[in-house]
Amino acid sequence: MAAHKILALTGSAPYLGGPSTWQPLRNAGPDLEIVDLDVFSIAPGAGHTERLKSAIQQAAAGACAVVAHGLIAETVLSTMRECAIAKPVLLLSPVAITKDTFTLRAMRSLLAGPLGGLMANVSKAKTRKLLDDPAFLRKQLSNTVRDCAITPELLDEARRRIADPRMTAFNEEIVYTLALMLTPTDVFNGLAARPLFGKSPIDAKMHCRLGGTVLEDAWGAPMIETPAEVLAHLRPLLMA
Repeated sequence: MAAHKILALTGSAPYLGGPSTWQPLRNAGPDLEIVDLDVFSIAPGAGHTERLKSAIQQAAAGACAVVAHGLIAETVLSTMRECAIAKPVLLLSPVAITKDTFTLRAMRSLLAGPLGGLMANVSKAKTRKLLDDPAFLRKQLSNTVRDCAITPELLDEARRRIADPRMTAFNEEIVYTLALMLTPTDVFNGLAARPLFGKSPIDAKMHCRLGGTVLEDAWGAPMIETPAEVLAHLRPLLMA
């Protein structure tokens, strides 16, 4: 019997997104074919969203289900809706901006002004520090991944990705990326996808906003921290 093909992607680039990100899930489900789409390979800037949606549409064509982690949830759901892709979606620690506020509008306005140039410089300085200070890199990664689940392979992969020449473009386009992150969407209304959350502060906030299931032993990256529990929620979707 052919393996179920699962499209997996995370919005936590550059820290996550390489083979080590999805290896725990592959180990827990050797009968599944987990194919990851690394969003780091989609250059930022003008037309980024359209290119990313096109890549998701193509990658989802042969998949039985989609597993989307973090900030990529909104783009995945938008793509599924716009392209009428009828595949089950499992959301892991999704981040959702569902309502516009004065604060969000003010932040977008500031990004369009002098703050934009400052943020680009801050992003470049942070990249240098991440490469020079392994402890700082681990601390940043632990914002998403529970510290005890950060393997040497995961940490090494994160460093290689941050050292990748493509990071230059991401630093230069940080204002564009932040503006997208701060723009509300209605794609989570009447959510049909199944959300799973960990116990991180942002997960707790998003769980209150979206509902779903909290995995007690996860933090902010359930596919790494609790892969068996993720599969327990994924398998019924494959049978539907």
